[in-house]
Amino acid sequence: MKTKPGVSRSVPRKPSRTKKVAVEAPTNGSADVVFDIGQAAAFLKVADIEIQKLIDSGNFPGRKLGAEWRVLKSAICDWLNGNYREPNDWREANRRLLEAAGSWKDDDFLDDLVDNVYRERKKIRVEGGAA
Repeated sequence: MKTKPGVSRSVPRKPSRTKKVAVEAPTNGSADVVFDIGQAAAFLKVADIEIQKLIDSGNFPGRKLGAEWRVLKSAICDWLNGNYREPNDWREANRRLLEAAGSWKDDDFLDDLVDNVYRERKKIRVEGGAA
């Protein structure tokens, strides 16, 4: 179908399945806006699949609730500003923690400390774990 010169034919857009309305989080001193993936994508003006790829790669701030993801608007802003901690940061922290724990292996007081913890928790210390 031809159109007259100077007249553009508009192509109807596919309606989005995701509602683009932000939901207010409960107030606990500082309220923040909570997005689902579609809302986060709309906020960043990208396709939903781009946000999903970022989340799957671990390079985007989000939390999984059941089968769905939620993202704080402030976390997206931090991510845009470069303030988001990459997954390698927690791996490094975990490595340091395990390294520090290994330094206790020859500690003469460690068994007494562990016994006191079990006593305080009213647990019985058995080989391989608590009873």
